[in-house]
Amino acid sequence: MLWRLGSMGVTLDLLCGGFCSQSLYKDLLTVYKDSDTGDIRVSSYILEVQTSDSDTPLFPRENPHSFCYFIVDSLKRQATIFYGGFIPFW
Repeated sequence: MLWRLGSMGVTLDLLCGGFCSQSLYKDLLTVYKDSDTGDIRVSSYILEVQTSDSDTPLFPRENPHSFCYFIVDSLKRQATIFYGGFIPFW
């Protein structure tokens, strides 16, 4: 997921001076330090949603730039949907 969003992060960095992609990753992922071992751990699980079982399509049209991720944070007990349906401008 992070590699795929990396290109989006580069675009965001160019638009807003480098703070947008860092803020985006901090909002999506939770990292903590294990008190027993001192290791850095990620408590977020990322699931990619590819299809929908209903008659309504997940994306406006099929495109490799469209994405939908379901992020579950077990530490905060929180779920986040990160969605981007690509719509061409021309």
